Amino acid sequence: MLSDEQTRTLVNVLDTLIPANGPRGMPAAGQVGVAEHVLRAADLLPVFTAGLSLLVDAGFDALDSAQRVNALNEVASGEPAFLPA
Repeated sequence: MLSDEQTRTLVNVLDTLIPANGPRGMPAAGQVGVAEHVLRAADLLPVFTAGLSLLVDAGFDALDSAQRVNALNEVASGEPAFLPA
């Protein structure tokens, strides 16, 4: 189970990876409940927990878009299972 902070970070990660598309009216991935579907994949939970913990420690939720992409790239290089290339 993820902490509330890790769940918020997961939503922000999803929003960073699949952002809203304003002109087309498409919401970001985290806004449409994708996090709940991801969390149902129990076998992936340890991988997500490790990566999200690193992002929480890096203050991911407070970063701007460019900084979030950099943080995701850093975590992916150290935890390749979290965000495979």
